[in-house]
Amino acid sequence: MSRIAMGILAVVALALPLTPSTSVAASPEDPRTDRVGGATRVGTAAELAQATFGSSERVLMARADDFPDALAAASLAGDGGHPILLAHHAAVPERSYEALDALEAAAVTLLGGTAALSDDVADELRQAGYEVDRVAGADRYATAAEIARSLEGEIGTVEGQRTAFIASGERFPDALTAGPAAFAGPFPILLTRREEVPAATVEALDELGIERAVLVGGRLAVDVDVARRIEAQGITTVRVAGRDRTDTAARVATWSVRHAGIEERAVVLARGDEFPDALAAAPFAGESRAPMVLTRRPDELTYDLLQWVVDRSETIAAVHALGLQQAVTDRVLRRTAEAAQPPSHDVRYAVDVADDHGPVHADPRYFAEHVDWTLTDQRGWSLDNDVRWTRVPRDDDTADLTVLLSSPQDVEAAAPGCDASYSCRVGDEVYINDQRWREGPQEDAWSRRPIEDYRHYVVLHELGHWLELDHYECRQYAGAGKPAPVMDQQTIDTGVCTTNVWPLEFELDQARRNIETGDAQGSGNVQAE
Repeated sequence: MSRIAMGILAVVALALPLTPSTSVAASPEDPRTDRVGGATRVGTAAELAQATFGSSERVLMARADDFPDALAAASLAGDGGHPILLAHHAAVPERSYEALDALEAAAVTLLGGTAALSDDVADELRQAGYEVDRVAGADRYATAAEIARSLEGEIGTVEGQRTAFIASGERFPDALTAGPAAFAGPFPILLTRREEVPAATVEALDELGIERAVLVGGRLAVDVDVARRIEAQGITTVRVAGRDRTDTAARVATWSVRHAGIEERAVVLARGDEFPDALAAAPFAGESRAPMVLTRRPDELTYDLLQWVVDRSETIAAVHALGLQQAVTDRVLRRTAEAAQPPSHDVRYAVDVADDHGPVHADPRYFAEHVDWTLTDQRGWSLDNDVRWTRVPRDDDTADLTVLLSSPQDVEAAAPGCDASYSCRVGDEVYINDQRWREGPQEDAWSRRPIEDYRHYVVLHELGHWLELDHYECRQYAGAGKPAPVMDQQTIDTGVCTTNVWPLEFELDQARRNIETGDAQGSGNVQAE
């Protein structure tokens, strides 16, 4: 049995209480969760304002059923330390009045023209005793530009250059996730169409003396033509983008930590497929110096987000959800907090080459990086971040196991029962067949998948044996048409199942039990894929 299987203590499930507090006074060893939300988007904005500011002489007010004006106002909120409240087109909700009273506000700045918030809203507020002004342009793009011009303080700089965000005015996620940094900078958020920079945005970039434009989102949000147009003004452009909105949010969070004074002590979790509960969140996140990341849907997280949180588990002390259950479920909130909990167990592995009996042709550096990728991915053997896989130097005698890029001859020579046609695990050494690594398996079911999928599979399969998991046959553990267990010998025969890269839930559960008990579940030292 491996050292880690003998020595690991029981895994303790994380049970995090939900409280109305927004405090981040928690230790990284015990991440806290809370929720800031109201019965409606208007209520959530009010709760955020009151949780962030004890009082505020001036409040910004934006339309509740559309996103551009509220999101573009993040820099103005940060410039003056103002909360953002929401109103309907023709009326101010009672909950917003309650928040105005609690904040002891004397003045309200309406965001957007009368098509966003009508003159009835302004008149109503004046009759209630508030001073009212308005920041507005002819459309959302011009309003964002006017908001940027309204900044009284210095625009924030990155590497000495006055900086602004450029985000889509047609979709909300990118401007939303730029909010905390825009508040902290302050960095104006200027809006663009996908393939064309509106004249109002071009003029604002020039008048504000912007020297660096951070394009948020990929080309489906902000096309390369937009970058070229901005660069033609003599402005440096930098794109921050990921595979999708959630990955982009994580990358914006990383940028914000590096350049905007945002910290990694807490994280704000917002719904990624709808905007209502996050409309007024920039002051809350910005004042806390916390990045904002996105779910895929109310009850679904992405592995990109989880990986981002896991990588910062030593520092994240709190996870704040925006909105009630219909926005971010308790399960998603707890799952994020679990990822933020430092791992209970550290597995140390080395990566080396076995070429005593034959040559290895794959790139060892790429091999090592791919092994790292596989073992740190939240879909694999990290077990909800209970196990952290840490690569150590090849000659480090504290390594629990070694993963070897091996010639077919060296695989065969590793132990009786190992075959040059496959990979093999022998004790605390995992031999990955160099030829199959480069070429992939020849079985038809695998030939239709990217070779990276096979590479994930073979590492997970052999490391599963190191975790004392036996071979699990498709027919017994899955069923016709279902994904095969990762511990099925899929490259030999998937049977009635489909090929599958990542462990099934029962395999993850078995790995957890093996870690808890230290009981060997494998069928001997030699295992093939």
